[in-house]
Amino acid sequence: MKMKMKFDSAGLKQFFINHGEKVAVGLAAVSLLYLAYSAFRVGRYDKTPEQLAADASQTMAKINDPSNVLDAKANGIIIPNPEYAVQVEGAMKPIDATIFAMATPWNAPVRDTRVRRDEPKYLEPRELHLAFNKGAVNTKDKRYIGKQWIVVTGLIPYADQLAEYQSKFENALFTDPVRDTPRYAWYEIERAEVNPSKPNDPPQWKALDVQAIFGEADQLFAAERPDLVAKKFLDPNVSDFCPPLVGQSHGEEVAHLPEIPLMTEADKAAAAAPNTAAPAPVAPPPATGGNPRRRGKPVEPEPPAATAPGNKTAAKAEGVPFKLFRFFDYTVEYGKEYRYRVKLALENPNAGIVVRFLKNPDLARGETRDTGWSEPSASLTVPADFRLLASDAKVSASASIEPLARVMIVRWVPQEGAEVSQEFLKDRGSMLDFPGASAAIPIPGGGQTKQGAIDFKTDSLLVDVLGGEQVVDAKGRRFREPSETLVMNADGSLSLHNSVSDGIQYDANRHGASSAASSPSDDTPADGNPPPATASPFDFFNSTDKKK
Repeated sequence: MKMKMKFDSAGLKQFFINHGEKVAVGLAAVSLLYLAYSAFRVGRYDKTPEQLAADASQTMAKINDPSNVLDAKANGIIIPNPEYAVQVEGAMKPIDATIFAMATPWNAPVRDTRVRRDEPKYLEPRELHLAFNKGAVNTKDKRYIGKQWIVVTGLIPYADQLAEYQSKFENALFTDPVRDTPRYAWYEIERAEVNPSKPNDPPQWKALDVQAIFGEADQLFAAERPDLVAKKFLDPNVSDFCPPLVGQSHGEEVAHLPEIPLMTEADKAAAAAPNTAAPAPVAPPPATGGNPRRRGKPVEPEPPAATAPGNKTAAKAEGVPFKLFRFFDYTVEYGKEYRYRVKLALENPNAGIVVRFLKNPDLARGETRDTGWSEPSASLTVPADFRLLASDAKVSASASIEPLARVMIVRWVPQEGAEVSQEFLKDRGSMLDFPGASAAIPIPGGGQTKQGAIDFKTDSLLVDVLGGEQVVDAKGRRFREPSETLVMNADGSLSLHNSVSDGIQYDANRHGASSAASSPSDDTPADGNPPPATASPFDFFNSTDKKK
């Protein structure tokens, strides 16, 4: 009799439902017992911790040993190019989100809100400063020539002008990054002479021929014209080049402190370094051609548009709030007092644009637009071409002999490009004019002198001389008291010169001076030359000579 087994799936399921947890716990208990039994059977580690550390160090040394590096080529291993480290480094760099920026705004207006181009406001320069200077200037033919000038500097509000352009053009129907950036073309400058006796009279302004003054200097001066102001502040159309001096340098007067400073040493090093970067795009020249300071012909009222509308490339500022206005006036005359005012001309940003893009067709007419006149500068007097300095008077022991004033004339000689100094002895009532006097003439930049004849002409009258007497102090020491020299100038004014206040300048110029002829006097040698000059006018303070 055969028994047939019947598989009861329902009963099996009910069994696991009723006893599943018990079965799982039992299996877990059996597993734990097996793990514990296996642990007891594992052999004991028979080395000390020190030996373990030594084994670890030895293992790391073998890993870092270059001889253990697997030869990829010999073992058929392909190294990725570039290697994984380079790929990972590149992948870890932040992604530039700007390259994925949308050119079209998400919430663009239903209708076009752009406007027709309008006329911006053109801003005049500010805060004119004046300074006088003179010196020897290098010329194109390797010579030098003496020049004197007033330099006029001012602040051109470049950042404000750029903001004015952007307010008019950034939402225009037609935009152009070149036109929509201020571009200065030239300037006009007027000068007024001030009458010192009538300082409240309104100034009589006269236009200077900027083109002629600039052109003459450009043709005469050497081409090497280093500047002391960083290029980012300069625009060659409104910032004149500095005359290339010999043996001296320009100072702060060619900048406009504090807004536009002189270059730092780092700026000079950067300017001297060769430029390996790609050249920046250059804006097209003014439509007039030639020198941009010369006015040109107006453009036609309806020229064709150069580019299509919709080119909304915003112009960017150059990182400077101001550009430097600078003008060198080489036509000034000695003794005159001047004031200046300036206005600028900018290229018309709407010139050459089709009238359908303009608010007014007249905006396209004319190549330039002028600013208003700047506020007038303060006045500056051009000093005379000579200076008078006083030293100790020469006083005789005899009361019947008139004292002699010892004076030095320092004369600016443009032909030599130098100041030439000479000492003279004169008595009261004498004119301080010495034509053709022999003098040592400094050679600019060379530290040497040459002998020549100089006209020391001052048109001044020596009125009186006081002091210079021998004095004995309480300790019996002798010294000369300070001297005072009264001079009537060519304009009738009086000036008082003191041997103490003039002493430092007198000594500084004495090294280049030599004795010269003076008017005859009872105390002057027969050859007409004065005796050797005394030492410094300050020597009477330190004299230790005993009274004889």
